[in-house]
Amino acid sequence: MNETWLRFPVGGFYSYSNMGMDLVGYVLSRQSHLTFPDYMKKKLLPNLR
Repeated sequence: MNETWLRFPVGGFYSYSNMGMDLVGYVLSRQSHLTFPDYMKKKLLPNLR
């Protein structure tokens, strides 16, 4: 995240970013010792059935 630059001045324009979801995936992978897709298959998908 330290290498991410703003594309526009603050308050200038709106630009959508998925960085929050990227961060969630990274934290889940680190804490669970699973890849993000494996974590979703093991923890989330069984609860949706």
